[in-house]
Amino acid sequence: MSDWCAFSGTSRRDFLVFDDLAYARKFLPQHAPEILAHAVKHNYPRLITATLPHFARAALVPVLEKLPPAYMIPWARYHEAWRLLFKEVAQYIWNRQFTSSSSCHSSGRHSAEDVICKTCVDSLHVLIRHLEEIDTLATLQETLQSPNTKYKKSVRTCCRQSGYDSREYNCPFVDDVTKLCQNKIDKLPSFATLLGLKV
Repeated sequence: MSDWCAFSGTSRRDFLVFDDLAYARKFLPQHAPEILAHAVKHNYPRLITATLPHFARAALVPVLEKLPPAYMIPWARYHEAWRLLFKEVAQYIWNRQFTSSSSCHSSGRHSAEDVICKTCVDSLHVLIRHLEEIDTLATLQETLQSPNTKYKKSVRTCCRQSGYDSREYNCPFVDDVTKLCQNKIDKLPSFATLLGLKV
């Protein structure tokens, strides 16, 4: 009998095993849907709270349909916090000072306050859309750590690239935006906080 089989039954032994948060975490995120369903069915608040972050990037309604009423409003708030995070990052890009030049990296030096060209702005907005579409928190974190290896040249174009130049350049604004995104993620309240639980 595999470890996972312990989660599929409804015996007293299974309740005891399932109530062991450390044991259940061994199966996250691979079996998050099954664990969430079982935790909700048997009212394990700490296990529900530990499982829900694995759905942080999931669509709102499918997760709401699995939750008991007491969790619905906190989950909607949590989901909205994520939506606003990407909206704020997109707004940060729009608020940058634009240059009319076709290139914003001519000096070779970079600072977060530098002006930005249309090519780089467009590329950053495509990147943000791609990040927002990532449906697991683990993949999002991994992508933010190394966006230049996760996305091809077509997604992360830079004004330093020309049609005749086959070299790939890493746009320094990509690093600025991914760091900003990571900082905002680090400041998001946890779902447990929104529920008022101390985990």
